[in-house]
Amino acid sequence: MIRSNPDDQIAAVFSCQESFRQKKKTLPNLKENKLFQELIDNIPDAVYFKDKNGRLVFVNKAHAKGLNLNPEDVVGKTDYDFFPKEQADFMVADDQKVMETGIAILDKVERTTRPDGSRHVVSTTKLPRKDSRDQIVGIMGITRDITLRALENEQYIKEQKRIEEDLRELNMALANAMPGISRLDINGHYIYINQLYAEPMGYRPEELVGSNWLITVHPADQKQAVEAYEEMIINGKGEFEARAVCKNNSEFYKHVLMVKRFDEKGNFIGHHCFMRNITGRKKEQKHLKDMANALVKEKEKLEEVLDIEEGLNRIFNRDKLVDFVVEKITKVLKANRCSIMHYDEQSQELSITGHNGLPEYVVRNSRIRRGDSLAGIVAQTKNAVLVSDIETDPRFLKKNRSSYTSKSFMSAPIILGGRLMGVINVANKNSTEGNVFSALDLKILCMISRNVAIAMENATLYRELSYLTITDPLTHMFNYRYFSTTLDREIKRMKRYSKSLCLLMIDIDNFKMYNDTYGHLEGDALLKKMSTILSGNLREVDIACRYAGDEFVVILSETSMSNAKIVAEKIQKSFNNLDLKRAGSLSIGIAECQKTMDRHDLVLKADTALYLAKNGGKNMIIAL
Repeated sequence: MIRSNPDDQIAAVFSCQESFRQKKKTLPNLKENKLFQELIDNIPDAVYFKDKNGRLVFVNKAHAKGLNLNPEDVVGKTDYDFFPKEQADFMVADDQKVMETGIAILDKVERTTRPDGSRHVVSTTKLPRKDSRDQIVGIMGITRDITLRALENEQYIKEQKRIEEDLRELNMALANAMPGISRLDINGHYIYINQLYAEPMGYRPEELVGSNWLITVHPADQKQAVEAYEEMIINGKGEFEARAVCKNNSEFYKHVLMVKRFDEKGNFIGHHCFMRNITGRKKEQKHLKDMANALVKEKEKLEEVLDIEEGLNRIFNRDKLVDFVVEKITKVLKANRCSIMHYDEQSQELSITGHNGLPEYVVRNSRIRRGDSLAGIVAQTKNAVLVSDIETDPRFLKKNRSSYTSKSFMSAPIILGGRLMGVINVANKNSTEGNVFSALDLKILCMISRNVAIAMENATLYRELSYLTITDPLTHMFNYRYFSTTLDREIKRMKRYSKSLCLLMIDIDNFKMYNDTYGHLEGDALLKKMSTILSGNLREVDIACRYAGDEFVVILSETSMSNAKIVAEKIQKSFNNLDLKRAGSLSIGIAECQKTMDRHDLVLKADTALYLAKNGGKNMIIAL
């Protein structure tokens, strides 16, 4: 089976296109424009922009090379100038669909004939191109030649891994490191610096031009910086984290990505440097490390807290997030009562949004003004509180004391960046160690509350950014980018805790025929229905993603092969019961991860199982 991973390509092109749209605002001079041109030309895949009439307004070197022409000879022409009419008709139809609907075409595999008569199999992604008024003015696309791909070819797997890593690093340079950009010569001296690179260090760009790059790195961190530089010389890229030295001798933490530069003849001429400030992240990491050291004697509890943190990273629905936190806190702190209260900045009141063990009358009358009662005082002061005996604490409302079986109580604020988001309350400790919460319990609660604040903020940002980052725009499922990073994380977690992990790879049988018979709108409806089927048959901790086209993957954490088969059978049964036009069937491959496997090994094993299911008559489940 042929695979293509478009997400890194999409992010890179989208970042560049957005940069061109906003260049008057974000690019101080033409040097940066040339920089982005150079970066686009270094992408090995064909990148092109068309206007509403199908005329090519921009192509990179790779696209022009595929046509055996120079870029300037391609601009201004249409697909009909290079390809057979029947083939060009299909290309133009796809362009029109993207411009009319505003919906991207992702990873479309098709056969093409080039002007020289050679035939190729390519994977094409097309997205709408918009102007500053958010009006669609054309399309942008990436086309990758996948003619020689074969999953059983070990050499292909190694080469594909290298290409994917290169694309991810390029995308990282464009999307994450853009705030600070510089260009250096072969001797490591600055020859160009943008304002956003120089300003955080207190310099004007012209002050650093001609200087060696190490003057901006703290002496104690220069060894690792030099090692990253040497890695860049050998492998084409290198990155490091270090303290930056400012003009006034102050410091901040920075992440630096270095990418090797070549001239038109392929000679090494220096490197690009992309920098971003990570001081906030470093401070947070230091804080968490300090707290972890204090809990070294409570290894079991700390691992449970880390499990909560990992679980929070996988939940993007706020309601599910609250339920998850309540459940885990009561378990970790051995409490029978927990509540999470949301803070309304307008009314300055707290109200319960999730709980465990609270009487209904308490929930109904839960609105508390900031400064009133114990939770209100925590909201006002933004300081956590541990009460050993609520009977003797004047801050605790008398009318509520009788409902508690234990007299010990904890409350911690949910704060992010100084902004109050809510309060977590915990009561009724029930442990063999006693029924009074300890200082360690309060520290654990504070650690969880900090992670909850970040998770809540992430849940908010997810709603705004998911379509551009980790979500497939058609099905609203996680995309390939999220799948790759999450599978790596889950495999590490499996190995650390000696848990089981299975991967399902699912393909809709005869989907192309379904599209041809009923039209693409019905095909899209079927893909959306598939998303509903998966969500209805999986646990909250299971992760379903759209892999490519009509293929889907499901990560089943802490799931044995036998249970994975049960899940696969439920999914297949639900699909066969669809009340749609004749939808065909599902072929499913199942692979169980072994301790010696990495992500690529597991995906290959699942894909092989899927291949056997497809070639064995379809509508089958094969487990390896």
